[in-house]
Amino acid sequence: MTAELLTAGRAEFLTEYWDYHPGEHVTVVAPTGYGKTWWTNDLLQATATRAMPAVVLATKPRDTTVDRLLRQTDYRRVRSYPIATALRAADPRSGYVVWPKFTGDPEADESTHRAVFRRALLADYAANARSKRSKRRVILNVDEIYGVANELKLRRELSTVWTKGRSVGVGLWGGTQRPFEIPQHAYSQPQHLFLGFTPDRRDRMRFREIGGVDPDVVMAVTSTLEWRQWLYIHREQRAMCIVDAA
Repeated sequence: MTAELLTAGRAEFLTEYWDYHPGEHVTVVAPTGYGKTWWTNDLLQATATRAMPAVVLATKPRDTTVDRLLRQTDYRRVRSYPIATALRAADPRSGYVVWPKFTGDPEADESTHRAVFRRALLADYAANARSKRSKRRVILNVDEIYGVANELKLRRELSTVWTKGRSVGVGLWGGTQRPFEIPQHAYSQPQHLFLGFTPDRRDRMRFREIGGVDPDVVMAVTSTLEWRQWLYIHREQRAMCIVDAA
């Protein structure tokens, strides 16, 4: 079945096939260590602009992939979000990494992160929804959907953006290790899905719920992908291809 699908290298995919529009949602699913964050960072660098910046929610005390993103881009590291209008106008960036301070106290850090990330998730959506004049287009990137949804208890906020954000130009990008114990909107709402290899049949059975494409092909391909290869699904175009590891 995989022979029926086009295989494109990463650079070729990003330049020739990746077509993103403001407000569209993206979900990346793969086990730990597969390269979700690296691939998402590549997508962000090919997509985010000063007119449509990325807002990256950093959930770990230290993260080398986020450090790499900051080094390779003009992204600004901030402790909270939204950014003051004057600062944004005086020093526009194509992205912001929202990285609250960590104290080492799990209870205190969880409370702080929930408050900061809740504002970040809803700020641009609410501004655009309240005013027809507000046309701020953003990409909200949540590196780990499970933790933000369950540990920080922000399921409602995530679901709000998944179901209503597209109409106001706010796209939600998210990564997860498995399609379980996360909001169903994570794979029912996105226009773009990237699925990595999984040996677990239960995961592949959950992928059968993705509409618009042949579920048998999705099942077969995700059981045979090489490390850091992706099955890309454009749900609205009902198209699929394999993105190669290099």
